Amino acid sequence: MENIREIITKYTTGKASLEETNEALAGSGIHLEPGKNVLTEEELRATTIGCYPDQANGFGLLDSGTGTLDKVRVNHGTLVNCDMGEQKAMVCMAGRWYYVQGRELVEENPYAGEDEAVQKDIDWRTRHPEAAGKSLRQRTKKGVFDVWYNEDGQAVKAAKVQFN
Repeated sequence: MENIREIITKYTTGKASLEETNEALAGSGIHLEPGKNVLTEEELRATTIGCYPDQANGFGLLDSGTGTLDKVRVNHGTLVNCDMGEQKAMVCMAGRWYYVQGRELVEENPYAGEDEAVQKDIDWRTRHPEAAGKSLRQRTKKGVFDVWYNEDGQAVKAAKVQFN
């Protein structure tokens, strides 16, 4: 038997109709409402994803853990007219799942190891003499980044690490 995530993935890629999806979801406590959760052929075709969450555009289904899936629109990796605040959520677009942090789509689970302190963004201010001329990996709520430092140990550039 397929799990719910696999079933929703098929629906958001257009490989299963709303009726087939609801049939597969029978008994799970989740049901896609016609008119509310429908991803039209036009919306499926207009939805694009890329290598990074901020390249996601179009429509998907938002799972906020309430037992319902809500259709949402995403523009450059940002939810349109929806803000999850501190609430845990995920969105599936074109078969790809993203975590949601506030309004932004992110790849890494921002809630993993919640007891562990994770910085909000890349630390550009702190000098790291031990990293002069090298790079260090920084874990942030927006993802994991390789950060390069100049000869004084000051951060000068960063690149998001992609985990496949």
